[in-house]
Amino acid sequence: MKLNHTGTIKLETKRLILRLFSLDDSESFYHSITNNQQVRAYFLVPYHETLQETQNMMKHIVKTYQINTYHWAITLKENNTMIGLIRLFNLNEKERTAEIGYALDDKYWNKKYMTEALLVVLDHLFQEVGFIKITADCMSENKASSYVLKKNHMKYLGKTINGINWEEKNHDILHYALTKEEYFKKNNKVIF
Repeated sequence: MKLNHTGTIKLETKRLILRLFSLDDSESFYHSITNNQQVRAYFLVPYHETLQETQNMMKHIVKTYQINTYHWAITLKENNTMIGLIRLFNLNEKERTAEIGYALDDKYWNKKYMTEALLVVLDHLFQEVGFIKITADCMSENKASSYVLKKNHMKYLGKTINGINWEEKNHDILHYALTKEEYFKKNNKVIF
């Protein structure tokens, strides 16, 4: 069975709209992600000293959107402010698997936005696209990210000691996965 690729289509939740990135998101992305030390402590994205660096990266993201690209800008429904992102990588067509990563502006941490966004993305990936397994990793110090994954029923698989060197420090990496079968067994219920 093949994946039914939709690409990055608009998804909505009660409080959020997930959509394609545009060049207009460059300034928000710069302040929220690439120049935000709090976010970059856990999200592996290059540090950008200037807005121009982020604009160049955003041009590349927008230019490379394809039918099998999944890279959402997370925005607040009330004012279209870009507050984070969710993206797929290590996509394996044959196995119908992918890894998911995400980041959220630290001003919006601890408000359950990422749990809400991840739920709608997982639902889309399993129901519409046909993935059979989604994996995710996070640094062991990133308790909030681990919490988000658990709230979305991802199963803890184990830890890699000193799994990555980031920002001149070794970090243990926690590994999670969720299968389509396990997702539907949970009846798509996430407790906020």
